[in-house]
Amino acid sequence: MQPMLAASFLALALTAEPGSAPIPEPSSQPAQRKVAPLSDRSLNLLAFGRTIGAKGKAMENPCVASEGGRCRATALDLFFAQLDALQAGRATRSLKIVTFGNSLISADNVTNVVRERLSERFGDGGRGLVLVDRFANYGPRSRSGYAYAGAWTAFNFAIGEKGRNVFGLGGVAHEATPGAFTEWRLKGETEAELFWLDRKDGGDFELKADGKLLQKVASEKHDAPKRLRFQVPAGAKKLTLAAPHGRLSVFGISLERQTPGIVFDTIGVPAAEASHYLTVKEAIALDHIAARDPKLLVFMLGGNEIRRLSWVRGAKADARKASLENDLATFVDRMKKGAPGAACLVVGPIDAVYNNADSPMKLKTRPQTDEINAMERKVAADKGCAFFDLYAAMGGKGSLAKFHANSMLQDDLVHPKGRGFDLLGELFADALLKAYVEAPALQEELATRTPVDAR
Repeated sequence: MQPMLAASFLALALTAEPGSAPIPEPSSQPAQRKVAPLSDRSLNLLAFGRTIGAKGKAMENPCVASEGGRCRATALDLFFAQLDALQAGRATRSLKIVTFGNSLISADNVTNVVRERLSERFGDGGRGLVLVDRFANYGPRSRSGYAYAGAWTAFNFAIGEKGRNVFGLGGVAHEATPGAFTEWRLKGETEAELFWLDRKDGGDFELKADGKLLQKVASEKHDAPKRLRFQVPAGAKKLTLAAPHGRLSVFGISLERQTPGIVFDTIGVPAAEASHYLTVKEAIALDHIAARDPKLLVFMLGGNEIRRLSWVRGAKADARKASLENDLATFVDRMKKGAPGAACLVVGPIDAVYNNADSPMKLKTRPQTDEINAMERKVAADKGCAFFDLYAAMGGKGSLAKFHANSMLQDDLVHPKGRGFDLLGELFADALLKAYVEAPALQEELATRTPVDAR
């Protein structure tokens, strides 16, 4: 990059936008980044992974700003500088990460391990963005509330009925029936923000903490997305949303602690591709991502793109691949527009195999896996994002067959089981934390330059 662009990148790094997490103040010496010791669980999983060829892969963290032949900043340095602030105790706000994906992460698999590894080292900032209830009949409720069965109807932008076909950033909307309520279990969170659709036929609703009314919210009777920030009393164990008359569509709620730490939003919808995320109205998507104010955007898509590419041949395949590439690039651009201070990371798809039980090709890697992986690496490079080759990290071609041989693959021959998910999460987290230790460029700049005053 030219010196002027390098200077602009550093100016962005040293400028705090209104409402953003503070930029770390320079110090006389850069913070020391060291590899943290791993838990026995992580060590055992990674050791097992090596026995089946899942040896891991280094994070591709390219230089995005250079001067005088020297790299001055890598793609992830803005994010890493925020990690430095948390580690040094200088941060006054939590560091938010927003991850977009498909069924691989829809039940908070893979990402739960990454969240845990980061929170162990840098602190836990709360649950982050969660839903009214599960929107499928599987997975834990770690990323959702507890709703009475049948009280809410779940819709999403990828499969099934679309309801009002208005979705928030997460691509899911829960519509209340009269008398519906949901409860979120709290673990020290005192700051909340509710995201919902105020409908023309909308009904009023109530927010309570441990049964005590916090506030009653009246519908303004017009179709418009709304957000509400509010405080939850310290020590509260349960937050309740009650919709006595129904007629309420909720996109989700963020739950965060006052003490700074990692807040990791997992946004995953089964069957989702980048094109589905683009169906969210741009104004809503930009408003919601700006409200989340992440310092890292993670894009974990590709599995469904592999299958869609496999349905066509020849010139049609080339056209479809170009369309899939454009969708991902456009989605990355949109999210970066809404969160201009965030670093970005594209995570390639996992191995995808022929899953027809009667096929002689059963458990053989689909050739489109390599094509989509290469396409996503290209988009990452074009957009100044880091790239993690999860496919290579898990062993590349044939790796899902090894998962199957070790009872780590579900019967659909598409999705891993618990231990398989956990191994993928460990490989991802390990690569991200190693990249953090190995990329001190921006940290050195922050140690020697004076920060620009916040506007």
